[in-house]
Amino acid sequence: MKSGGSKVTSSTKVTQSKDHALYAHWSRDVDTSTSCTVTFDANGGSVKTNSKKVTKGELYGTLPTPVRDGYDFDGWHTSKSGGSWITSTTTVAQTQDHTLYAHWSRDDEDYNVSYTEPNNGIDQFTDLDDGAFYLKPVEWAVNEGITSGISNNTFGTDEPCTRAQIVTFLWRAAGSPEIRSVNPFDDVNRNDYYYDAVLWAVEQGITSGTSDDTFSPDMPCTRAQAVSFLYREKDSPSVRGTNSFIDLTPGAYYADAVQWSVNNGVTAGTGDNTFSPDQDCTRAEIVTFMYRSRKK
Repeated sequence: MKSGGSKVTSSTKVTQSKDHALYAHWSRDVDTSTSCTVTFDANGGSVKTNSKKVTKGELYGTLPTPVRDGYDFDGWHTSKSGGSWITSTTTVAQTQDHTLYAHWSRDDEDYNVSYTEPNNGIDQFTDLDDGAFYLKPVEWAVNEGITSGISNNTFGTDEPCTRAQIVTFLWRAAGSPEIRSVNPFDDVNRNDYYYDAVLWAVEQGITSGTSDDTFSPDMPCTRAQAVSFLYREKDSPSVRGTNSFIDLTPGAYYADAVQWSVNNGVTAGTGDNTFSPDQDCTRAEIVTFMYRSRKK
């Protein structure tokens, strides 16, 4: 029968002599299981929440914050060393159970940065999440005069970092050195806060303009540009190794910079084996990258 009836297989005995029809019955070949369990490995630390259920195509959502004496938490990653960085806004891309590993960096004494006891503090900023990866870098940047908030009570953690801002941060971190060159850019004026920083960055080979006579100071700085600026600030050292990012163009200007950033723990990508080179780099990300790049 087309609906119901008896199931007939190769081992079923024929019980009638008349011609008859057999009807195929079907069920949809659909994997309805889209949920899986993600387990949290504190990787030397401790964490109160050991696992949670997540669903493919949805965000990971709230992730626990592990603790480890003498270390700063640098985020959850897909492997104990390297791997892709997973945040609360990363989209789940698999249905298999999997593990996320905590990454750590030693506390202040292992950073080659001039870090002082807070004099400005960051308590006034209402847009900082407790336990976030960027808390120590933001505090460092504020107290070293590298950058302040975008208002009296907001740091602008998720705001895109502009090209003018990132070169200014780097210039201030370098001690605000004097410039010696003539300004070639029509969109950079003497009275702009970033004037000296832009010319210094060009002098140092950290970045050039977006054309012969424009710098595009208000253009958002991408993640590829951000790690390239930091890499060039370090005099573009030779790099070794490979990464698993699937969204990097072979031979791209930022290829060595990305590898350097991974090798030195500056950033491990955005998740799902992606680096997101064209994604805007946020203010929280760039001060974190700067902070990490100054490790010994």
